[in-house]
Amino acid sequence: FSPPINPPKEIEDPDEKKPDDWDDRERIPDPFAKKPSDWDESEPATIIDQNAVMPEGWLEDEEPYIPDPSAVKPDDWNVEIDGEWEPPHIDNPKCKDVPGCGMWTQPTIENPKYKGIWTVPTIKNSNYNGEWKSKMIPNPDYFEDTNPYNMTPIDALGLELWSMTENIIFDNFIIADNATVVEKFTAITWKLKNIQERSVFSTEGWWEAIMSSTVERPWLWVVYSILLVLPILLVLICVCPESSSAKSKNIDAQKKKFDLPTPDIHDAIMEEEEDVKEEEGQVNSGSEYKGVGDGQNIGEPVAVQPWTSVERKSPFEVQVDGENDSQDTEGLLKMTGSPRKRLTTKE
Repeated sequence: FSPPINPPKEIEDPDEKKPDDWDDRERIPDPFAKKPSDWDESEPATIIDQNAVMPEGWLEDEEPYIPDPSAVKPDDWNVEIDGEWEPPHIDNPKCKDVPGCGMWTQPTIENPKYKGIWTVPTIKNSNYNGEWKSKMIPNPDYFEDTNPYNMTPIDALGLELWSMTENIIFDNFIIADNATVVEKFTAITWKLKNIQERSVFSTEGWWEAIMSSTVERPWLWVVYSILLVLPILLVLICVCPESSSAKSKNIDAQKKKFDLPTPDIHDAIMEEEEDVKEEEGQVNSGSEYKGVGDGQNIGEPVAVQPWTSVERKSPFEVQVDGENDSQDTEGLLKMTGSPRKRLTTKE
């Protein structure tokens, strides 16, 4: 056994160190050796035999191996998993009684000029002191078991498994036909060990656990990097659009606050001007006599004053002069007799 049941009486002194001037090299390179001038390291170890000739009966048109004509594709063959099925190859029966088949090439032979890479030869070391060993001292932990055969019987158990992880150790195997025996054995062996291992891992902390796991699995650094960067990217993607929209809202608010006021009834005024011009043209080109129902005699000429264009006013002036404008408009409606709507401040 290793270690043995009874430890040795003497052990090497752990405090003793090898002297600095101790030379344990039995042979050393020759300091006076030099590479010969005619040493050619470019020569290959083998060369083609220029005197070789293709044997008679060599079949260059025949392959040494051919597909087995009697082979059949298995019924459970899956092309997606196993790939395209190809029949196995067998020896070509035509090449059995001939020197060979296929393309013939000249054989190679040893190169008589080959010397290889030159290395410095070695000689015996005149200062060789032999292999150094520390001196032996009495073993402080020595004991002697006079009955080494009085021990638990030892058996062997073999496991065959496929794994990508190295240095896997199995221990505490038990083979029994009684579940109670297994539970008791587990309670006094594996459970005690498991409790101690858990306490050790719990004292290490989460950072030590991460670092220790990456020692045997360096690819975990990639996983950790993705888990760390991905949340940050998601936060930036969610936050950036909101900030840009808020910025645009602030710009619109600044425009509404500081831009110069513009009249809201500009379009209504322009429309009213066009209508007034049309009515003016109708009055000038039409009859100069008042119509029926105006309280005047038919045919009596009436002096008609030309209508002046509407003066544009700002929204503030429209609010102030709202009454006058409405009165003028009513007068125009009475004079022309057209059902025009009144231009108010709202319009």
